Amino acid sequence: MIQASEADGKLNSGLGIKFTSDKDSYYVKINLEYTLNSLEYYSENNLKSQTIFNNNTKKIADRLSNEKKEIILTHYQKHCLENRYNKIYPQLTMSDIPDKVELVEVDHNSSSVKIRFCVNTKHYWIASKDVSHLFKQVGTLNTAIPYWNNFPLSLDNLPPATKDNTVHFPRTVSLDSLSNENLITIEDESTDSI
Repeated sequence: MIQASEADGKLNSGLGIKFTSDKDSYYVKINLEYTLNSLEYYSENNLKSQTIFNNNTKKIADRLSNEKKEIILTHYQKHCLENRYNKIYPQLTMSDIPDKVELVEVDHNSSSVKIRFCVNTKHYWIASKDVSHLFKQVGTLNTAIPYWNNFPLSLDNLPPATKDNTVHFPRTVSLDSLSNENLITIEDESTDSI
């Protein structure tokens, strides 16, 4: 019997995922979407001094939600993000972080900006049962799950065959033959039709 190879690591909760393969398969291929806070971008761009002098907060919220704003990160800001999130997201490297990222929110209370980006250059394989809470939609992990860099099932590294882990099929029948009503299967030991 083929077993999944040992997982390459775990994806922590809070990561966004986007499906890139058939969502109905047992193992699905995904890209990761990160939402991170950058203190460095906030301080280097002096965002504390940039405040909105408009009392109508609903109008401001509506305007901001309709606009997708992108910002450009420096090499230093990417380096700081990689170091800050290394323990939470060990699979994230500085080369994964694009120059242009989506600005989600400016948080003056924590003196940071919330940014979001999807890493389209790397993909991961996960078991679809681990993300059943997403109902096959783009979403966020609610728990840590195992991942594989390559498809988890392979004929390489199969365990040695024993009487306990080997299944023998005396006859092989193509799946198309199942629709044929005249099909008769014969066992090796008996010539009676089944």
